[in-house]
Amino acid sequence: MLLFGYVLARPVSSNQVLVPVLAAMGALAAATIFFGRRRLAGPLVPVLFTTFAFALAGLAAGPTNPGITGGILVFVAAPLLYWVITAAVDERMLKAAFTTAAVVTVWLGATIALFVAQETGTLPDVLPSWLLDQYGAAFGGEYGAVRADASSYTQIRFYGLTTLVATGPMWVASLVVPKDSLLPPHWLRVLAAVAATAATLAAGRRALALVLVVSPLLAWAIKVVVNHHGSPRLPARQRRAVVVGGLGAVLLLGLAPGASGVVAAAVAVLLGYVTGGDAAAGASPDDVLRTYQADRLLSAWSDSPLFGHGFGATLNDFSRSAEEPWRWELQYHALLFWTGILGAVLVVLGAVLTLNAVIRGAHARPDLVPSMVVACTACAGMLIANATNPYLQAPARVWSIFLPLAVANVMLLSAGRERADRSRGRLPTARERVRLRTSVPG
Repeated sequence: MLLFGYVLARPVSSNQVLVPVLAAMGALAAATIFFGRRRLAGPLVPVLFTTFAFALAGLAAGPTNPGITGGILVFVAAPLLYWVITAAVDERMLKAAFTTAAVVTVWLGATIALFVAQETGTLPDVLPSWLLDQYGAAFGGEYGAVRADASSYTQIRFYGLTTLVATGPMWVASLVVPKDSLLPPHWLRVLAAVAATAATLAAGRRALALVLVVSPLLAWAIKVVVNHHGSPRLPARQRRAVVVGGLGAVLLLGLAPGASGVVAAAVAVLLGYVTGGDAAAGASPDDVLRTYQADRLLSAWSDSPLFGHGFGATLNDFSRSAEEPWRWELQYHALLFWTGILGAVLVVLGAVLTLNAVIRGAHARPDLVPSMVVACTACAGMLIANATNPYLQAPARVWSIFLPLAVANVMLLSAGRERADRSRGRLPTARERVRLRTSVPG
């Protein structure tokens, strides 16, 4: 868990450190599979094949593209690493992973909030300069520009912010579901949610603000999809706490300097992305450039609509980076440009197969539905933010996409073992355990 904690705390790190950390995680997972006889549950095997069919389609469409090495790293090596980890983890490891994610969220949230407070003069300097240097902490937007518009909020740069894109929604969602055997204690989840919210309002990052604001709605929608009779319900005391916390968040949004501005800008970005209009997106230079980027990528895709141009393809007269001209902020436009309709079909197929595995896992282990809701909310938050930011181009952030798969794998395999044990008269069913839990007063 120390390696996973490092990946969360430093998702943007020197390759001399990060690559060995990821390799060590893969080696430990592979050893666990071999010595512990771990495996993937049947419903996840089609998802595995779809993942690498998508990778093969992107590689075959442009094997000589300038950015093909990056494509192999992102779409072959990273999924392979996390598939191995998915097969290796058990309930004990998942519980440790959730607890590690909560602790790192508290650390990052508190550090970011303190950094902004000391830089704005609200607090004296309390964070050492070497720590801030490690995180690349600075005021400014995506390309160094400080916002000073009518919204009155300032963006910061901080490497750990990308982790909060997944863990922020995760821990906010954890407050609207009951505790199960995998989730950390309620006090730690509350602390993590508060720290993530404080960092979001202080950091001024629109994508982060958007996913945090919609996380309760995401959690509710996911619960509706995976929930069924027999899964645990939220206790009345926790429901009241959720209402009070929601009202407090609304009050904080209105009173905190710049908080309402960043949330309003986040909503404007969403409208601009859906409608394609600069005005709706706030008409900042970056937003206008994204609109132009979308037009160029879609136009280039139309030249090869079925198979695309392959991973790492570039445009002749337009790029966002001179060093890596194959990288784009608009990831889903880029995927269509790279893999065409075939890639889009494989992505949709993979999503449907994943949903099938998640639902089957929830039916097999209804007592772990809260953890599944939390994991899926983290995944959804990252996928939403990835639409306008290349978060998933870094292997250190792909964990959020595979977390629901790991939970589903544990659900399905443990349910299979329980059925075998029940046939020998040993264990109650998961549904019976839920009934026993909910029937006990208090």
